[in-house]
Amino acid sequence: MSGSLHLHLSTVSSGANTNTLSRAVGLAKRLGAEIEATISVIDVAPMSHWSSPHFAGAIVEVEQDSRIRGEALAKELADLCGAHAVRLNITTYVVGQFGDSRPALTARTHDVSIVGLAEGDDDARRTVEDLVFGSGRPVLVLPASQVEPLVFDKVCVAWDHSEPAARTVSLALPLLKHAKRVDVVTVDTGRVEAAPGSARAAADYLRRHGVRAHPRTLSPDGRKPGAQLMETALSDGASLMVMGAYGTPRVRELIFGGVTRTALEKPLLPLLIAN
Repeated sequence: MSGSLHLHLSTVSSGANTNTLSRAVGLAKRLGAEIEATISVIDVAPMSHWSSPHFAGAIVEVEQDSRIRGEALAKELADLCGAHAVRLNITTYVVGQFGDSRPALTARTHDVSIVGLAEGDDDARRTVEDLVFGSGRPVLVLPASQVEPLVFDKVCVAWDHSEPAARTVSLALPLLKHAKRVDVVTVDTGRVEAAPGSARAAADYLRRHGVRAHPRTLSPDGRKPGAQLMETALSDGASLMVMGAYGTPRVRELIFGGVTRTALEKPLLPLLIAN
């Protein structure tokens, strides 16, 4: 693949941990890619003029802790990249009071963005949503509790013949080419675009690009299509799930049959998302 990966680390996110760093560096090594990392730290405006001395001191301590953690993340990442001969560029910046646009702007000139996500990690979840809607690039979400190297032995592509699904599959091609097997899975809900031939057409597209793709159509079983697809991927031992996300930037929703929102609340396997 070569190219470049964008890794975003927030000092207030529990997903920015050693597991995320080591898996991202290992992936870059296998792909022959370099990493550009953005590390966000918080800067609280002085409030001593209206707050109590105790409260003002606590605010300063939070800011100092954020900067210290940012320095520690930068050093750990630099050490890992040095040990694996992965080229690295790090930018540490202060998050503005009116939103954080830096990750999405940076991601636009990289192949994939990577974000570590822990259960209940609202900061990382917002970053994922901002990247999906604001970067035009795919986002690789890594469950922060997992330590296994990212080896894509089996990949599940959630397919419904929609525009987001088509864009996501196209953007995911560089990663899918490294997979040993890719299952293009759809649920036959009776819609024309979700018919059995739809998965076969998507698999044919991937095979023309050198991807070992196989179509698979599931019959509805009473679960929401998204939940059925996710649980099928987990039961099949997939190491990555690829899916398009529906939603609007205004309300910051991510939906694929309900599965994307659920996966961002309780991540169970790596997820590649695009809109």
